[in-house]
Amino acid sequence: MFRDCAELTSVTISDNVTRIGNNAFYLCSKLTSLNVPEDLTNIGSEAFAGCSALTSFPLPDSVTTISRGAFQGCSALTSFMIPDKVTALDVYVLAGCRGLESLIIPDGVTSIGNRSFENCKGLTSVTIPNSVTFIDYCAFDCCDSLTNIYFTGHKIPDRKGDK
Repeated sequence: MFRDCAELTSVTISDNVTRIGNNAFYLCSKLTSLNVPEDLTNIGSEAFAGCSALTSFPLPDSVTTISRGAFQGCSALTSFMIPDKVTALDVYVLAGCRGLESLIIPDGVTSIGNRSFENCKGLTSVTIPNSVTFIDYCAFDCCDSLTNIYFTGHKIPDRKGDK
């Protein structure tokens, strides 16, 4: 749709849109302002990947799906709130978001995909709820500053390869 629109700085999406498609704003490297409708439910694969100037992305509570690599490489992203209706974090969903400092995964998320937060160099703390039962391999690979992981559950989640 707007893939590689390097000069695009601001986007307002109309109220009747419920899904942002795959690669919709991929590599829009100057995108800094984004307004999405309250009824948005789905963010496609790599929809905002490489939007390296985006510092925040306020998602409405209606979002249920954040697909593969949706925000991968959004290196200036400093905060990100995962909506409560999301039940799974897909692979590479926030990989390379180097400015992200802390993350609270909401209760209701049951799985964290492989390399979901890989190379989030600024990430210092993560809160993982009891609802998470599966964390795939390398989910937090190369998160060099990660010093605090708060798990609110009673059992360590399974990971890929465990029998």
